[in-house]
Amino acid sequence: MNLTDQDWGEFIVGEVFDEIKNSKSYHKNQVTESLITDSFIPYISRTKFNNGLELIVEDTGEFIKNPANTIVFGAESATFFYEPFSYITGNKMYYITDSNFNCYVCLFLVTLLNKNIGEHFGYSHGLTATRLKKQKIILPINNEGNPNYEFMGDYIKQKYSTFYKEYINILENKLNNLKFVIIEGLDDLEWDSFFIESIGTIKSGKDITKKNMVPGDTPYISSTSLNNGVSAYIDNTNNTLEKDCISINRNGSVGYAFYHPYYALFSNDCRKLITGLDKYCNLFIVNQIKAQKDKYNYGYKMGTNRIKRQQILLPVTSEGEPDYNYMRQYMINIEISMLQKYLTYIENKI
Repeated sequence: MNLTDQDWGEFIVGEVFDEIKNSKSYHKNQVTESLITDSFIPYISRTKFNNGLELIVEDTGEFIKNPANTIVFGAESATFFYEPFSYITGNKMYYITDSNFNCYVCLFLVTLLNKNIGEHFGYSHGLTATRLKKQKIILPINNEGNPNYEFMGDYIKQKYSTFYKEYINILENKLNNLKFVIIEGLDDLEWDSFFIESIGTIKSGKDITKKNMVPGDTPYISSTSLNNGVSAYIDNTNNTLEKDCISINRNGSVGYAFYHPYYALFSNDCRKLITGLDKYCNLFIVNQIKAQKDKYNYGYKMGTNRIKRQQILLPVTSEGEPDYNYMRQYMINIEISMLQKYLTYIENKI
């Protein structure tokens, strides 16, 4: 099944889909961040990342939700995302509904919309519902000259089938290189407090303004709580370039921490913690740092000196030193468990 074997036709967006509607907007101060539970709601905003997700919020039962199985976009980001769940949004957001929509059809359409329409709009020329309705889009057509939704869905299903098989090989290779070891539970360990500065070197970040950012492939780490701290991908460089380190938010989403095994640039809204330890120990430490985040907020920032003197709990050896061997194996065991769950899920998809 190839795109070149299919006939295509041009359509006016406003005439081809059932509805393009304004989304009810909610400011961030109207929502409460929540863990993923049975009563969570995705909060979608004008971002180009993370499928539009900015927050997971508590469902109070008072929100006007957008329906699941729709395509959402923001006026300024002009980026289209498929949302499989019902959701709420921030300001200047819109969504598209159609009776032909399903997961696979929407994923096909999102790619076309971003490529053919989204690239022509942005912060200086926002994409509203009215403007989108007037745009033209090229779609696969059936023998009657109508959009061929069956082809769209089958094409994406084919791509997914290939992807699933490749992903199974990746998961199996990862599992073959990891060894599960039975270890003590967390509650059975001896723990002690350590200043963050005692387990690594803390370095400052450096801001790069939006107007000076050059689009590229290098992650730019800021003070967001999402997307592993990545707020943009740029082609700039400066002396903050680092990998195998932990970022700690001192501003914005204060107290969040993320591990970066890749080279990245870091804004002044975060600090770098360079421990010299491996991936698994760093991931354990990240969790322990984030456990302290609730004591900070926008009025109580986590500056360099506070980061240095912030204490975190770590398991210790009989000599009272951080038990990095335990931390490493604990995180390896978690990774093995998660990889096995992913493998089972993907195998059931084929």
